[in-house]
Amino acid sequence: MDSNNRDTSQPPRGSGRGRGPGGGRGDQQRSRGGSRGSSWSTNQRRGSNARIGSGQGQHFGRAGTIHQRDSSNSGYGRGQQNFQGQGNVPSLDARARPFVPGHSNPQNQTPSGPHRSSNIGLPHGPGSRQDPPNDGSGRGRGLGRGRSPAGDQRSTSYQPLGPFENRRSSAYGYQQGQQDSRGSSSYNRGRGGSWSRGSAVRQGSKTLTDGQAPQGQPQLPYGQVTHLLANYFRITVGGIRTLYQYDISIVQVDKDGKPVEEKDSGRGTQGATQQPGTTNNQGKKKRIGIPGLKKRRLIAMALQKSQQARYFGPKVAIATDYHRKLIAEARLNFLDEATQSRVEIDETHGRQCTIHIVYADEFYSREDTREPDTQEPDDRERYAVTISGPVELPLETFLGRLHPTAPRTDAAAEALKEPVLDALNVIFSYRPFQQCFRADPDVLPNMSTTNGKRFFGIPTEPRVGTTTSTGPTLADGNSSGGGGLDSVPGFARSVRAVRSTDVKLLLNVHSVTSLFYHPTRVQDLIDLWMVKHRQPRTRTDFDELADFLTNLSVRTLHHGFFHRVTELPGCHENGRRVLPTVRNTAMRPQDRERPGMTVAEYFSHHHGIQYPDDGEDTYVVTVGEEAAAQTIPADRLTVMPGQRYTNPKELPFGATRRPNDNRDRVLGTGRDIFFGNTPDTKGAVQFGFDLAKELLRVTFIQLSLPRVQYRNSFNPELLVTLPRDQGPSDGSWNLLGQHFIRTSPGPRRWTYLAIQEHNGRRFDLREGNRFQTGLQNALNDAGMSNFIFRDWPNYLLTLPDFDTFPRKRRFDKLCGSVRQKFLEFEGEVDILLVILPDQKVDTYSAVKIAGDQILGIPTVCSILKKGRFSSNGTLNKNFAANLTMKMNLKTSTTSVNHQLADRAPILTAKTMIIGIDVTHKPSTALKGAPSIAAVVGSVDDQFAQWPVSLRLNPVQDVEESEVRPEEDDDGLGKGKGKAETIDKSKRSDTTATDAPKQAREKVLELEAMVFERLLDYWEHNHDMPDQIIIYRDGLSEGQFDMCRNEELPKIKRAIENLKRHRHEGHVKKNGGDAAELPDAATAVILVCAVKRNHTRFFPADSTIKNDSVYCGGVDKEGYYNYNPRPGTLIEDGVTYGDGQDFFLISQKAIIGTARPTHYVILGNETKHTRREIAEMTHNLCFLFGRSTRSVGVCPPVYYADLAAGRARCYARKIYNAPDRRVRYDDSIHRPELQVHDNLKKKMFYV
Repeated sequence: MDSNNRDTSQPPRGSGRGRGPGGGRGDQQRSRGGSRGSSWSTNQRRGSNARIGSGQGQHFGRAGTIHQRDSSNSGYGRGQQNFQGQGNVPSLDARARPFVPGHSNPQNQTPSGPHRSSNIGLPHGPGSRQDPPNDGSGRGRGLGRGRSPAGDQRSTSYQPLGPFENRRSSAYGYQQGQQDSRGSSSYNRGRGGSWSRGSAVRQGSKTLTDGQAPQGQPQLPYGQVTHLLANYFRITVGGIRTLYQYDISIVQVDKDGKPVEEKDSGRGTQGATQQPGTTNNQGKKKRIGIPGLKKRRLIAMALQKSQQARYFGPKVAIATDYHRKLIAEARLNFLDEATQSRVEIDETHGRQCTIHIVYADEFYSREDTREPDTQEPDDRERYAVTISGPVELPLETFLGRLHPTAPRTDAAAEALKEPVLDALNVIFSYRPFQQCFRADPDVLPNMSTTNGKRFFGIPTEPRVGTTTSTGPTLADGNSSGGGGLDSVPGFARSVRAVRSTDVKLLLNVHSVTSLFYHPTRVQDLIDLWMVKHRQPRTRTDFDELADFLTNLSVRTLHHGFFHRVTELPGCHENGRRVLPTVRNTAMRPQDRERPGMTVAEYFSHHHGIQYPDDGEDTYVVTVGEEAAAQTIPADRLTVMPGQRYTNPKELPFGATRRPNDNRDRVLGTGRDIFFGNTPDTKGAVQFGFDLAKELLRVTFIQLSLPRVQYRNSFNPELLVTLPRDQGPSDGSWNLLGQHFIRTSPGPRRWTYLAIQEHNGRRFDLREGNRFQTGLQNALNDAGMSNFIFRDWPNYLLTLPDFDTFPRKRRFDKLCGSVRQKFLEFEGEVDILLVILPDQKVDTYSAVKIAGDQILGIPTVCSILKKGRFSSNGTLNKNFAANLTMKMNLKTSTTSVNHQLADRAPILTAKTMIIGIDVTHKPSTALKGAPSIAAVVGSVDDQFAQWPVSLRLNPVQDVEESEVRPEEDDDGLGKGKGKAETIDKSKRSDTTATDAPKQAREKVLELEAMVFERLLDYWEHNHDMPDQIIIYRDGLSEGQFDMCRNEELPKIKRAIENLKRHRHEGHVKKNGGDAAELPDAATAVILVCAVKRNHTRFFPADSTIKNDSVYCGGVDKEGYYNYNPRPGTLIEDGVTYGDGQDFFLISQKAIIGTARPTHYVILGNETKHTRREIAEMTHNLCFLFGRSTRSVGVCPPVYYADLAAGRARCYARKIYNAPDRRVRYDDSIHRPELQVHDNLKKKMFYV
C-alpha cells in the first residue's frame, strides 16, 4: 500500500470471549460425551478421516470480530499478552517451545457403522495425541459439522480463538510466550537453564526499550567487541586433488531398449503427471521430456542398481544433483559384473555406462511389489540412464589461484571457478538429498528439497512443534492451526571461494523457513483449511479454496497414479453454491454403460468403496485437464510430501528469529545436515573434506551515521540538522515541527475518497472528518499550507457485490466502478487520498490503474485501522506526517523532503544515480507471462526526485519438464517469484540454474530505458552528468558477467546517444555552429546490490552487551538486541577477497536477524575506492524520501523495486489470472504499462 506506516504485523488475537455465527455456547472445558461447550469429536472410523463434531453444541468457537479485537491472548494461556507495533514480520525465539498441553484420549472407541477410519491428527483435534487443557476463557458461538459419537465416548474440547477472518500469519501459535533459555551452544554461556513463563509475546516493531531487563532476565555487563560471527564454516580439503564430473542423461525406451517417441498420455499413468506438461487440442496431456521429480527417482534407482552390481568400484565416493551431474573422487571404472542387468559400456564416446531401469515410483504399496526382471508387465515404463564423461576439475590448481598474490585477471582461474564450486555444492548437498527419498514404503521421506539447495524436514502431523529433521514446525498465531499448511524450518547451503592466504573455501549455511502442504489425504487438507478460514459460503470463499488446492500433486489410493488437482467442481443446491461431495457431484468422465452416475455411485460400482447417505460428507476435486479431467473423492487422494505453498499472500509462520537463535540453529543442526560426523557419512565426509565446528570470525568497521536537514518551521530560510545530538545509533530522526526542504509549488487541491465493500464495514464519515482535519494540520506543519482541502458532495464509493459475477469478470467490474467514481475528480483535484477497506491487492490495483494511467491523478492509499487515531480522536501525527511526505513527492518534479547535512565527496552536484530492477511473474500468473523491468534515475543534486521508465521483459520459452522449483527468499519475499530454469546447452550447476534466469533478469530494452532517464536529467539540468552511478538489483553471482558484458555496454550506448542528442540540440540552437560545445566525459560506476543474500552476522559472545556495536535495548521478554547497528561494514572474511565487494548493514533491525546487503562493484571508471563507494552508499540510505529512518538498501534500488511493484498493479489481470493454465499471448494479454502524461516525470509510485 502507499502508507509507509501501515501495520503489516499480525492483528492481535481476539479475547477469549466473543460471539460468532452459529449455535451453542463455547465455554472451553474438557468434554466427555455430551459436552456443553464446543468440542472436537475424536472418533476413529473405517476408511478416511475423523470429522469435526461436537458434544451438544456443534461449532467452531471464535472470539472477537474482525473489527474489534481485544489485545489479550487468552486462548490457552492465563496471562494477557500484549501486542504492539507495526513490524512487517512477527518475531519468534527459536527456542520457544510450542505449548502442547497433555490430555490424551486413550479410551477412544471406534463406533460401529460404515465409516472410514481416521489416520490424521488435526491440531489438538481429531486424532491428536495431546489435547489442550482449557485454561482460557474461551466462550463463543460458531460453526459445526459432523456428528458426535453416541454413548459415553470421550471427545476432546477444542475452542479456536480469534476471528476466522484473521488469516494473517503470526509467530506464536499455541505458545504462551515461553522461552527456553537453555542454550546448548558454546556461545550461549550464562543464559541460564530455566524456563521463562508468562512473558509477553512480542509482535510488531516497537518492542525494544532502553530500560532495564525485566525481572528474571540477567543484566548483561558491557564489554569490548572486536569481531562478529558469520554463518560460514571453513572447508578443509583433504588429500583429494582432482574431482571428476560426469553427465547424466535419461531417455525412455521400449522393452527392447530402443528409444520411444513422445506420445500423448490421456488418463494418468504411473508418474505421468507428476509435473505439469502441455495440453493438446484434445485436452490430453503431452509429455515433454521427463518431469524433474521423476528424473530424481530414476537417477536414484540407477545409482542403487549400480552400487548393488558395483559398477563404479566399491570405494569410490560419488555425489549427484539427481538432475544432470555426477561427481566422483576418482575415475569410474564402470565394472560390468552383472551382464544380466543390461549395463552397456560404450568407449566410443569416452567412458559411458547405460543402466536400464524398469520404473517404479517410491510410493508403491507392498502388495504391488514384484521382481521387475521376472514379472514385468508389458506396460511398465522403461528408461535408459546414461552416465558419461568425465571432465576433470583440478581442485588443487583452482585453490592455488585463490592466493592473494595470484593474478586477479587469470582467465583459467575464472573458467574453473564455476564448475568447481558447482561440484562442491553437489557434494555438500548429497547427504541431505539422499534423505529426500523413502527408505521404506510405509514411512515418509525425512526431507524435501527445493532445487537441491534448500532442505526442509517433513512433518508427520499438522501440529505445532512436530519434530522434523530440520527442526520443529512453527506456530501460525492462530489457535485453529495452520489451515493445512506446515511452517517448516530448513537450511540452505552455498560454497564460496575467497582469495586468502589460509581460508579459501567457505560453506554458507543459512536458516530458512517455508510453508508446505501437510502430507495427508486431500479430505483432511480441506477440513484443516476450513478450520482456519471457515466453511465456504461466497464465490470468493470457494475461489480461495480452489486456489489453495490447484496444482497440488496427489496420488490416487485406488490406482496409485499421480495427478495434479486442477479445480474444485462447481455444485449448486437451491441456487446457492455448495461444496462438491461424492453425492452431489456427477462423475467425470461418465461411465458409458451407466451414464449419469454420481461420484459415490461410480466408486461403489467400480471400486467397491461405499459412501452411505447418512455418512460424513466426502468432498470431490477434479484432477487432469479438459478431456482428461476426472472427479475423484478427496479421501482417495493423498498429498505428495514436500510440496511448497507458493502463494505470495501468505508468509511462513514464525520465520523471524533473533540473531542468537539463528546462530545456534546453524551451529547445532545446520552443520550436521550438510556434513555429518561419522566417517561412513556419504557426501563431503567420504570425499575427505573437513568442516570447521565453529563459525567464521569477521572483523567489521563502524561508519559514522550521517545527519539530515529540514527547514526551520519559524524561519524557513534556516536549515535544521537532525538529530540535534551527536547522532542516533538506530539511524532515525523526528520530523515533527520541521518544514520540508522544498515543497510542491503553487496551490494544490486535495480531497479524500473512502471505498467500502458491498457487505463490508460501513465507513464512518465522522472518521473522515477527523482524518481531513488531522491531515490538513500535518500539511501546514510541514510547510505545505498551499495544499487546500476540496469539499466534495460524496466521499464514499460502495463497491458492487462481486459474488454475483464470475471470477474472470470481477476485476474488470472493480476497475470500472473505481474509474467511474474517479471521473468525478478529473480536473478538480491535484492529488487524491484514498481510504481502502482492507489490504486486498485487487482494490489497490484498480485505484492505481484509474489514477496513474487513465486520469493522471496521483493517489495516496491508506487504511484507517486501529492506531491511526489517538485516544482523544485526533489523527496520529506520525501517520499524518508520513502521508505528507508522499503527497509532497508525488505532486511536483522539484519537491525535496530532506537532504544530507554532510554528504560523501563522491556525491557531487553533477552526479546522476540510476537504479535497475526486474520483477517476475508470481505463481498465480498466466503461463509464460512476461517480467517487468524498471529503471529509475535521479534528476536533482539532492537525489530526491527519481522518475521511472517501465517495460515488459519477455521470458524465453523453455521446456516445461526442465523447469526447476522456484526459490523462496527467506520466506519473506515480496512477490519477486524468480523461477529458475535450465538451459540445456549448459552443464554446470550454476549455469544450469542461472543461465535461463538471465533471460528473465536481463533487461532487454535497457538502452532505451536508460536513455529516457538521461534525457530527463538533461532537460532538468541542461547539462550532462560528470559521473553516473548505477545500482543493479536482483542478480545472483552467476549473472554478474551478464550484467558486466551485456548490460553495461547498453548503458554506455545510451550515454553516447545523449551526447549526440546534446550535440544536435546545440547545433540547432546555434545555427549549425557547434565549435563552442565542450566535450562531455561521463564516468560510470556499476554496482550490483544483492539484498536477498544468505549472509548473516551474529554476536560472538552473548554474555556481554555493547551499544556502540549492537542495536541495543531489550525487548519485553528481556532479550538484548544483538543485531549489528546501522553503519556496520564488512570488507573481509566473507567477501570475494578481490577488494571489489562489501556487506553493509544500514538499517536498524528491530525484530529478527539483520539482513545485510551485499554490494559488488562490477565496473569503476573513477578513482574512488571501495571504502568511498561504501560510505557513499551508506549516505544514500538516509535519503529515502518517504521515511524518517535509514533503509536497508540504497534508495535507487528501493525506488526501482517500488516502481516495478507498481507496474505489477497494471499487469494484475495476467499476474492474478482466473485460470493460470492459460498460456500468455502477447497479442491478447499484453498489459499497458504507460502512465498518464501528467505523471511521467513524477514519482507517482512512492
